[in-house]
Amino acid sequence: MVYELTGGFLPCWVSYLAAGLAIMFILVNAVLLGA
Repeated sequence: MVYELTGGFLPCWVSYLAAGLAIMFILVNAVLLGA
């Protein structure tokens, strides 16, 4: 039960974190290019 719950929650959390990091990375690049 716990393993299944973790297995179903982890991918969503990882994808959310990856999306957040990607957005931050793009914003940083935009600032560097703008500067």
